[in-house]
Amino acid sequence: MKIEEYYKTVTDAWRFFRKYLEQMPLSEEAWINEVHDKIAFVESHQKTGRFALHIMTAMEDELEHLSRGEGMT
Repeated sequence: MKIEEYYKTVTDAWRFFRKYLEQMPLSEEAWINEVHDKIAFVESHQKTGRFALHIMTAMEDELEHLSRGEGMT
């Protein structure tokens, strides 16, 4: 596995997170889009699939945390 694949996964994950962070609080439609985008993200990063899934899980957890109004930690 090349280091560039991990770099691409991390930078794409940041773009995903920023997209939804800028929409806070998320509407129901935005949550639906987030789920679809998350699935597409993992599918598009097959070379780092396990890592991509872990990143998306952590990011969704943080978005849910922020959505509940619990602030940044």
